[in-house]
Amino acid sequence: MLCCPPIAARVEMRVVFPALLNRFPTLRLAVPAEEVGLGPEAADIYGVKSLPVTWDA
Repeated sequence: MLCCPPIAARVEMRVVFPALLNRFPTLRLAVPAEEVGLGPEAADIYGVKSLPVTWDA
């Protein structure tokens, strides 16, 4: 059986990220990529702990 929330989250990411980059074309990491903290928040969820970004006004 498929669980809908993870599917919905993937669809949202496919829409939100391109829209965000279109709105803020100079959006970029505010720290070196090596400094972005990765790790599991829970046993079945893996991602970034924080993602500092900046952009030109």
